[in-house]
Amino acid sequence: MDEPDNKFEELKGLWETCQSQDDQKQALITSLFSHVQNLNEQLKEVKRELKHQKGTNEYFLDKNEKAESTISTLVHEKERHGFAVVLIDGDCMPFKDDLVKDGAQGGRQAAHNLKQAVKEQLDATPDAKLSHLQVLVRVYANLRGLDRVYRDLGVLPPHSSLDDFVRGFNMADAGFDFVDAGNGKECSDEKVRAMFRLHVDDVHCRRVFFGGSADNGYARLLGQHVQDAAVCGRVTLLEGPPFAHELADIKDRFRVARMEGVFRQDKLPTVKRRVSFHVTPPTTPAISFASVIAKPASPVSCNGSESSSSGSIATSATTTTTTTTTTLKPGGSWAVVRKNAADQRVDTHLDYAQADFQQLKQRRLCNNFHLLGECYYPTCHYGHGDRLRADKRTALLAVSRLSPCPRGLRCTEPRCIYGHRCSRGDCSSPSCVFPREMHGVDVKTV
Repeated sequence: MDEPDNKFEELKGLWETCQSQDDQKQALITSLFSHVQNLNEQLKEVKRELKHQKGTNEYFLDKNEKAESTISTLVHEKERHGFAVVLIDGDCMPFKDDLVKDGAQGGRQAAHNLKQAVKEQLDATPDAKLSHLQVLVRVYANLRGLDRVYRDLGVLPPHSSLDDFVRGFNMADAGFDFVDAGNGKECSDEKVRAMFRLHVDDVHCRRVFFGGSADNGYARLLGQHVQDAAVCGRVTLLEGPPFAHELADIKDRFRVARMEGVFRQDKLPTVKRRVSFHVTPPTTPAISFASVIAKPASPVSCNGSESSSSGSIATSATTTTTTTTTTLKPGGSWAVVRKNAADQRVDTHLDYAQADFQQLKQRRLCNNFHLLGECYYPTCHYGHGDRLRADKRTALLAVSRLSPCPRGLRCTEPRCIYGHRCSRGDCSSPSCVFPREMHGVDVKTV
């Protein structure tokens, strides 16, 4: 009886084994289906993302192609309309005597020589496209004054005038203009400055040839660009008469070209760049520095109007110690720069109210406008409005002197509004804006 029982148990064990294996197969198949379903869902999600990415890529590729096409068109238009401009201050950059003497023919020859010299400068650059630029020339001068000077020098005979030369120059090329700037105060300078600012910001203007080598006033115009390599690379300074000392200090930051076949290599002896006017002698022995920085009495402006100026300074009960005064030279020019025994610049002592000084420190005014009467920065963010009174300008000059002069102790600019020594006698601050050599300067003048 034991043998059938054993057989039964054996068969039962085999059945249970088979049943267990079937359960494992079922679980495996169920797991496989679940995994496949998950993979299928992931695949659908990836396909959706891929479709979205593909659409995004196509959008940006299309946008990039359009942008490149637009840029290419703009570059082409920029090159097609590109030009080089030549700006000449004819008062301080006079044409050669023999050209002027030859009248209209000399004017045409001067225009031809100038254009040829500019073309040679453009051809010498690595950029071959520059050689095809249109050349525009703008010359600004006091024609009446120049005519008189050339007559006094004997360059122009009695029966002719400078108008003949100008007419020939203008007729030589449609892009050449010799313009009478008028005989007002700094009319030529103002027009040259305005044209320079206009063209240096014009993307179509590829090169600026600047002719004003004998006028220190242009150092401030050009000096604001000496740290801009892009502008310096586009500007070429033309040298006729030797560079004025302030321009000589910065000329190495630009290209320099001499055009000996066009311009004189020295100044005209008696060209008057400013309209002369008479300054009535003061009733007191001297006037304060604040009166000096006021505009001279009734200068003639470019539009023929006259501007009034104050010849006195208001007194204040809260002023500082007695001032070292600065006198105004005849003709309305600035006083001679004071030097010590070491040939270092010595700032004049100023008499002003401390309350004004502290107030003006907080106002962020344009020093150039209020002290010098003119601001050359078209995007100046400092305050302009009505110019300060003379006594206020003295306090503002003291504020301006808190900034060191970039020319240092060798500065010879009479109208300089910056400081040439640290006003704190015992200054030992490592963060002082004044360099070491501007501390402890001997203020005794010689």
